[in-house]
Amino acid sequence: MSQAPSGGLTIRGHILGKDGIFASALIAEMISVTRHTIPELLTEIQGQYGRAVMAEFDTKFSEEVKRDLQTLLFEHKKLPEFDIPVEMVNYLDGCKVYFQNGGWIIVRFSGTEPLLRIFCEMQDELEAERITMVMRRFLGL
Repeated sequence: MSQAPSGGLTIRGHILGKDGIFASALIAEMISVTRHTIPELLTEIQGQYGRAVMAEFDTKFSEEVKRDLQTLLFEHKKLPEFDIPVEMVNYLDGCKVYFQNGGWIIVRFSGTEPLLRIFCEMQDELEAERITMVMRRFLGL
């Protein structure tokens, strides 16, 4: 079960959450300064930094499942066997696995509702979906 994400952008040093109004203002400023259209800006950004595609999965959970997942991921620090080399794992805001290919996946509990969220970013949509499924199967979801 997945729902559409809320609009917004997280900007280091601004606020801790996403800010859709600020993101819109930045895009308006980029258009004004560069005189490029949004598709032209996207092409330029992807040409310089590459393309990234996000796969997402949300699911509700019981308190028992939450305890089990917390124990598995955050106490025992268990992860599935990925077929992409792992660069590092960070536990600051969930369990985020960084891959050597530049992609990543994070499993985290929502701070506002009883949901477990999985986000995966890769250069290819099928790869993002596949890695998300690897994590889902490992977690029994």
